[in-house]
Amino acid sequence: MDSESVRMLRELASTVTEAAEIDHEESHFLVTRGDDSLAFQGEAFLLLRALGRRLATPALAGGGVSETEAEELIIQACLRTVHDGADAAVDWLTAAIDGEPKSYWFGVPVSAYCAAEQLELGSTRLLQHLPAHLSGLTDGMPNEANPFHSAQVLSCDVVAHDAASAEVVASDLLDQGMSLLRLLSDRRPRRLVTYVGIQPVDQPVFAGRNRTLILRHVASDGRPWPPYLYIADAMAKNEEHRSDWERRTIAACRWHNRAVSAGWPSASLVASFTALECLFVHGKSERLKGSMVATRVMRQDPHVPHLESVEEIGAWLEELYQRRNDAAHEGVSFANEIDADRLEQLTAASVEWAARHLDRFHRGGGVCTTFEEAHDGPHDDLGNADLGHDAGRSD
Repeated sequence: MDSESVRMLRELASTVTEAAEIDHEESHFLVTRGDDSLAFQGEAFLLLRALGRRLATPALAGGGVSETEAEELIIQACLRTVHDGADAAVDWLTAAIDGEPKSYWFGVPVSAYCAAEQLELGSTRLLQHLPAHLSGLTDGMPNEANPFHSAQVLSCDVVAHDAASAEVVASDLLDQGMSLLRLLSDRRPRRLVTYVGIQPVDQPVFAGRNRTLILRHVASDGRPWPPYLYIADAMAKNEEHRSDWERRTIAACRWHNRAVSAGWPSASLVASFTALECLFVHGKSERLKGSMVATRVMRQDPHVPHLESVEEIGAWLEELYQRRNDAAHEGVSFANEIDADRLEQLTAASVEWAARHLDRFHRGGGVCTTFEEAHDGPHDDLGNADLGHDAGRSD
């Protein structure tokens, strides 16, 4: 801890009161550990919150210490002052904050079909069922109440300082894994839950998309086929070890997942163009980003079902980008789910195109590591495969 944090802890320890001395007319909360009880009220409560925020660190930047965990450790340090004094409390809290991280396992149920027993997806993996040592968690649970019944498990291992920080890291990793599952799926359902509608004749209609993701391009050894394999390999790296093009490809993959998952065409439109900007806009300094996206997409011989020429596709993209600006900046709803769906298909094809540039055999110089290398070449035919001619369709 730095000197200011030490000063705040000492002030806090001198401000808290024993439970028997609290002013019941003032807001407070009690903490009891064994025979010791302390009351945090008034200035003590404010100091606790301020020091907790000061000691908290982002989970995604190295395992973190959550604000909840920081406050709990501060409370324990204050309790130690009762018997051991302020110096011992400072030493204990310093050691606790800098303590060894712990290992956690996270898993979420996913409705997906994959022939492999285990599918490796970078830092996550798709399992056919809960690991054997965890299967007892659902023992005795009715099937209808068991989220893991007849479902696969998308899982990850996390190392973090505390459970709250671990959950943040796991959410990030599982979102990455889910985005690649979407890209591997023949079906990319916009709705993942079945809903019930009532027709005018009062007959219930159970509707919705097929919730099961049918995974394609998966080898029997549990690895995605190229070019999806290259995205998985990039996802397995820490952020600081990824190249510029790996970061852009992963981000585009995740934004595509946001687009396909959206139940609102406006959100899908914004997410799809964010993915395309990752791949086709060099940086913030480039102006007229809609035109730039359209121009660079056109160079890759894109395919959109209802448009016959590359020029038509370019004009279509520029018009949609204006609708994206209207939706994002002025709240104007985009009421064309058909174009949103077609843009999702083009976005998926663009992510797959980007992934091909991570193939070390696609050009003489190996993988593309930067925006310039991916766009300026030279590449062989593999690197310049057409956009959208073999892209998966939303059902």
